[in-house]
Amino acid sequence: MFAALNHIPKNNTMKKLFSQMFAVVVVAVMLASCGSKGLKQASLIPKDASVVAVFDQKTMEEKLKAGNFQMDSIMNKFISSVDSAKAKKLMTDWKNSGINTEEKVVMFLTQTGKKGKIMGFNVIASLKDAAKFEAFLKGQEELKTEAVVKGKTYTSMKMGKSGLATWTSEFAMLSFATNTNYFSENAEVADVTAMVDKYYNLKDAEKVTSIKAFNEMLDKKADITMFTSSASIGNSLAMMPFQVPKLEELLKDNYSVSYMNFENGKIVMETTSYLNDRLNALLKQYGNGSIKASMLESFPAKNTNAAMLLSVKPDAIQGILKELQLETLIDAGLSSAKMNFTLQDIYKCLKGDMAFALGDFEMKAPTDSMSYAGPQPTMKILFNAEVGDKASLAKILDQGVQMQMLINNAGVYTLNPQMAAGAPVYVRIDDKNIIIATDENTYTQYAAKSTKTTLNKDFTSELTGKYMAMFVDANSFLKAFEGFAGKDPHAKVIMDKALTTFDNVIVTGDNLNDVKYKGLFTFKMKNEKENSLVSLANFIKTVTAEMQVADQERKAKWNDVMPMVDTVAAAVEAPAMSK
Repeated sequence: MFAALNHIPKNNTMKKLFSQMFAVVVVAVMLASCGSKGLKQASLIPKDASVVAVFDQKTMEEKLKAGNFQMDSIMNKFISSVDSAKAKKLMTDWKNSGINTEEKVVMFLTQTGKKGKIMGFNVIASLKDAAKFEAFLKGQEELKTEAVVKGKTYTSMKMGKSGLATWTSEFAMLSFATNTNYFSENAEVADVTAMVDKYYNLKDAEKVTSIKAFNEMLDKKADITMFTSSASIGNSLAMMPFQVPKLEELLKDNYSVSYMNFENGKIVMETTSYLNDRLNALLKQYGNGSIKASMLESFPAKNTNAAMLLSVKPDAIQGILKELQLETLIDAGLSSAKMNFTLQDIYKCLKGDMAFALGDFEMKAPTDSMSYAGPQPTMKILFNAEVGDKASLAKILDQGVQMQMLINNAGVYTLNPQMAAGAPVYVRIDDKNIIIATDENTYTQYAAKSTKTTLNKDFTSELTGKYMAMFVDANSFLKAFEGFAGKDPHAKVIMDKALTTFDNVIVTGDNLNDVKYKGLFTFKMKNEKENSLVSLANFIKTVTAEMQVADQERKAKWNDVMPMVDTVAAAVEAPAMSK
């Protein structure tokens, strides 16, 4: 979503307005509380929306209050941190804008227009008083000259070149549109109006509520719920220069539902992905994989900073490409490039079990005192993929030898030193494993199994029945950069706070069950007894406070320098005038 925001305004006036309106969205989310079980705003959301996010502030507010955080004080702190007087006015006025702060705030993204070239960013809130909302808009400097247009379905007001505010007696919606081609002209008001017209005139079958997975999402309580859909994939595919047969059929109507909750000591997000019938049938045909923790057991590092295990069925990839009628085309390409292997050899050479590990990560200052280079990272890295069909692998590797990329020493293939060009990489491939490491010593210790790796217990306890598992020790990476926070005392305070706030991240993916893939994302905090939202709010509070003080100090220094600059300028100017 935030990537999309980078494309929205292309002129300075609109950029300022959008930035201010986006700040309003932040305040709106902070103000919004949980209303009824259903989601009335969903009547304005089309079923081809790519992302829908719903914020239940009531539960989050209760968690903040339990941690001695008051919503008003947080909101006032946020508003006071904004430099622009107009933005402050905008956010302050929002409190009296007629918005119903006891209902949920919903954000959603769409792709519309010819071949989906127009991306829409929309925010919907419930209204208590439409007249107050209109007065709020007219009270903003950039909008005071804009006309209020009374339509059959809704009332509207332009917000710059590519923004539109619309409202009824029930809802208010802020909509912005952008051309997805960054080098093209931005969206026009006509594009936004056409987009919004569609929202207000949806038939039941065209609404997001016609999707079973979306309605099931609303039945489960969470601090934040998010729905993503591939329904608009056809628009994106239409922009491709090369059309792949049956690709749209395989990708459309796949949905994902996520529930994020702020628990004590951790942020937890549960995700369920729903596959369409064709894709589900294909993946079911080839069965599930099961990750092997043993592939990481002998990683020779004192500290494992990150690790990943993956088990996939290469045959499933073959089945998908065959379904897309691409296998013959790719084989033809390999043949024309004079490769002595086929696509099937690539599938067959891998068993599907893979492991990755990164350890002993450090940031070190350059040893040469005259060097202008900044701190350099050092680490141990190892990747291991188990071999499937040996004959297929030999075909591919022998091609590498022929191209002078590899060296074959009695069936053991290593990287040609000329290809490495001094880079910290070691490659060793035999009939059992494909291994890539930062150096030969790392591989030798790993193969000898002379070291017993100590992996995070939270991570190892989550490996059963998974096709994927990933671990990142965020705190260890922060510690590596701790010494390079510089002499800036504010940066040091922020770094210290980060070190006492964030711990690690664990992501797992369950095997396919019926038509669903389930995943779990856990961001663990250092304080296990404190609610993670409170921990996060405390960190943001520290960052905001330090940045404000730093900004004040910079302004004070500039004010001290300016009189000196004026004095020097006057001294230089005086002789010139006397001449």
